[in-house]
Amino acid sequence: MEGRAVLFDLDGTLCDLRALHFQALNKALAESGFKEITHDEHVSTYDGLPTEKKLDLLGIPSWARYTVYDRKQTNTMSLIREFVVPDWRLNKEVAKIGREAFVAVVSNARNETCVSVLLRSRLGPYVKMLIAGPHARPKPDKEPYEKALIAAHLDPSQTIAVEDNHYGAESAERAGIRCLRVSGPSDISYDYVMSVFDVEVAV
Repeated sequence: MEGRAVLFDLDGTLCDLRALHFQALNKALAESGFKEITHDEHVSTYDGLPTEKKLDLLGIPSWARYTVYDRKQTNTMSLIREFVVPDWRLNKEVAKIGREAFVAVVSNARNETCVSVLLRSRLGPYVKMLIAGPHARPKPDKEPYEKALIAAHLDPSQTIAVEDNHYGAESAERAGIRCLRVSGPSDISYDYVMSVFDVEVAV
């Protein structure tokens, strides 16, 4: 398609589930008899990675993988239902962006997690496409963003990614997409995001 496109990561950009993921993982580890991680470890090593990769890094044995994974997903969905609510300021800004650009979400999270968050946050109407796990190799691999470019026929030079961590930024850059790094949903505004299109790209 012709025109501009903005591809948002989900967690850390359109919502902040980082604390929820930390709680959900630790609860799953404790319920399964494994040592919990510290908050510093979560921030420095595990934040932004899919659960499968987190379990790899934690050395969870194969016989316990499914149990820990399933409990983590169950805990995450429960916390989303309890804590995710609309951020009307953010919704207004995303709606403005959507009037001038194709808006999509490209996430390492599972499809059902993304859908639940988008519905509960009332952001769903503004998102035209969702690329989520497990249908692509996870970031920092470039495949999630490449899939988005191909599926929507996007021009990489007219596309920007919005990410909150280095795994996502690396994924976007590997796919040839400029990346805007943010610290959280409070950074998202029409002016801030769309200004990236006015920055000259070094050749």
